[in-house]
Amino acid sequence: RTPASLRLSLYLSKFSLTPYCENLQDEGSNRYPAWLTDGRLANVQADIRIDTLSTPGITIDNFATLLEADRRQIRLSSLTAMLYGGHTEGSITLSNANPPALQLQQHFQNVQINPLLQNLLGLNNLSGKGDAVVDLNSKGRNRAEWLNSLGGQVSIKVKNGSLAGVDLAKILQN
Repeated sequence: RTPASLRLSLYLSKFSLTPYCENLQDEGSNRYPAWLTDGRLANVQADIRIDTLSTPGITIDNFATLLEADRRQIRLSSLTAMLYGGHTEGSITLSNANPPALQLQQHFQNVQINPLLQNLLGLNNLSGKGDAVVDLNSKGRNRAEWLNSLGGQVSIKVKNGSLAGVDLAKILQN
C-alpha cells in the first residue's frame, strides 16, 4: 500500500503561534510530528498565506510560504512577509534528526529597528531602518537546548540610525 500524499492551499486572515511557542519549553520530547513519520502520509505540500501571523512579541503581516513536509524534514521555502515597515524573504527547515535540527535563512530589508528590538528584547535605545542577512542553525529537544546550540551568522546594516543616550557625532569629533 502506498502512503497518501496531501497537497493543499491554506488561507487564514489571522493565526497565533503563541500557544505553540509556549510549549517549546517542555523538556525532552521529540518535536517532529508523528503523523509524518508513522507511514500513513508520504508527504505534504501546502501553499500558505496568512494576513496576520502573531508570535510572542512579533506580529507579521502578509506571511506567505510553500510548506513541504515528509519524514525527513519540514521546509518553509519561498517564505515572504512584511514586518515593522519592512520585508523579509528566505526559508526555515526543521530536520527530523536526533535531536531535531533547525536552519533559518532570511534576508530582511528596511525593517524599523526600534519597535522590533522593543518587542523582541525590551530594548528601546536603537532606532533607524535596517537590513539583515540571517543564517542560523540549531538543534535540540527544548528551548534551552535550541539556544545553547545556536550557531551561524547574522549581518546587520542600520540606515539613519541613532543610539539613545550616545552622542556619536561628538565621539567621532574627538
